[in-house]
Amino acid sequence: MAGSRNYLEARLDLAAYDTNNEEQIRCLDHLLELFPNNPARLLRRLSCLRDATREERIEFLEKICANKNADPALFVELARNLMADAPQQASAEWWLRRALRWRPVDSSVMIALAELRWLRGRFDEATELYRFAATVEGYREPLYQSWFAACRQVRQMDTALAQLEDRFRRFGGRSAQPALTLAWALREIEQPEKARSILSEAIQLRPDDGYLIIRAASLNARLGAREQADTLLNQAKGKVRDNDWLRTAAEIAEVRLMPRAICNSPVKFWHWNRWPWMLTVALPGHWLN
Repeated sequence: MAGSRNYLEARLDLAAYDTNNEEQIRCLDHLLELFPNNPARLLRRLSCLRDATREERIEFLEKICANKNADPALFVELARNLMADAPQQASAEWWLRRALRWRPVDSSVMIALAELRWLRGRFDEATELYRFAATVEGYREPLYQSWFAACRQVRQMDTALAQLEDRFRRFGGRSAQPALTLAWALREIEQPEKARSILSEAIQLRPDDGYLIIRAASLNARLGAREQADTLLNQAKGKVRDNDWLRTAAEIAEVRLMPRAICNSPVKFWHWNRWPWMLTVALPGHWLN
């Protein structure tokens, strides 16, 4: 039925598929008339303003944030738009503090506040906020990477490495993520042998974790350990999806700067007849241009 929620949501999905921004805005405005102050739809409406000016986005956000029932996620978006302008950074901090009062353990609020403190030159405070954001989430590795990068800038790298190593010792048997992040950090500070050692230890703890094995294969290739990369890639067969295995094989070949190595490598693709139709999903997009 025209004008109903299901009808409008169906039109919205079609408009998104067609990248029809104007139709998405029209559908979202109708849905917001039916269901005002819906945070998910308001955030989606904001995403439709990605080509608008910063002032237009701020005007939209200030209007909806003025509502007493506004979601704290909207406060964060308003703050992110304000913090780009130095004279408005105090206002941005006010909105982030307000969001933090409602959601004191929300990592997205902490990250936004850390970014603002960094912009204002309060580096130690920002680094501590990055640490808080990482620890409240458990296994969101980009947060740990952001914290480690901040620690390098403020010369707290030894502290960060010690915490990442302790995290791996405590949780390495539960998840591959602590090992992968620690190996990434060691690679960043040019300790490739230690990074490889950590990955080998992690695989011993989780021998059936195919994702860990293929990521270890990719990292070994980037560190120049070609034979170890091939061995790990073969070891991952049957433990991950075909597409993931093929994508990692393609990454390793690309690292070697020899796309033909994907055929000549000691690692042989199984089900070779399946390669052509899987090519588009297994290879990085720029290989196909």
